[in-house]
Amino acid sequence: MKKSLHEDYSLWKCFIHGDDDAFASIYSGYIDVLYAYGKRHLDDEDLIQDCIQDMFIDLCQYRARLSPDVNIKFYLFSVLKHRINRCQKNIKVIEQESSSYDYQSSGTFNLCFSAEESLIRAEETTECLKPLIQEMNLLPSRQKEVLYLRFNAELEYEEIAALMKISVSSCRTMLFRAVKQLRKRLENSPAKNLLMLLHIII
Repeated sequence: MKKSLHEDYSLWKCFIHGDDDAFASIYSGYIDVLYAYGKRHLDDEDLIQDCIQDMFIDLCQYRARLSPDVNIKFYLFSVLKHRINRCQKNIKVIEQESSSYDYQSSGTFNLCFSAEESLIRAEETTECLKPLIQEMNLLPSRQKEVLYLRFNAELEYEEIAALMKISVSSCRTMLFRAVKQLRKRLENSPAKNLLMLLHIII
């Protein structure tokens, strides 16, 4: 069940005051969505897990210094994105210094689709979704990211703008253009009726 903002604030305050049960609740409640978000920035699953684990270790270690009034999901997304960006910069340095390295990173925002992620099992529905998925993957990286953050992560425009370092108006415009572009491309496709499922599959 989705927590209310009030419940989130209370949980966070308990955590920063040393409640280990609150920490466990935050970890278990957000680990999956953080991993899904990380996969859209990095291809290396082990590196994503390392970033998330290191983030939670630091949160636990420095909890007393954290602000008591935060939106947990937005805060965790922000911290994770910062860590991922730092990892990507380190990877580029390694790539420049050596012809062989272990980590693979596209440096872009990826939309990954699978039966598990979309929660859609019917074969005919999956076939119908293919045009939509194909068109979504043709969108610019930033448009895909704003779609994901708005419809999947359910962040507010102000939070998305802060996370992506753009203005709120730019955020709204980017989302509007992405959906408009999808509708135009899918005008003669049965998949146009599935645009309402964006919050499920991205």
